[in-house]
Amino acid sequence: MLGLCALERLDPLEQVRQRRGVLDPVFRDATARPPESRQEGDKVVITPRRLNVVVLGAPDRFKTAAQLLAHGWELYDAWAARGRPIKADAGAR
Repeated sequence: MLGLCALERLDPLEQVRQRRGVLDPVFRDATARPPESRQEGDKVVITPRRLNVVVLGAPDRFKTAAQLLAHGWELYDAWAARGRPIKADAGAR
């Protein structure tokens, strides 16, 4: 699977945690795109772009992580194409 990881520019980190004395594989995967920069008045705003996923208990962790990351970037691209809207009440409770 390393070929897929290199092709997709994934930087997999496989971690192992202990639960009830049994080693339980946890797969964390991430992918990054180059940061975006934009001019806002006299300032330049730089926005890093990175997605992280954690996959637990999947039969094929690598495939599942790659699918989640691809779907996440699709959602991100659609959101960015709409002008990155945010809800006014997102933080209000």
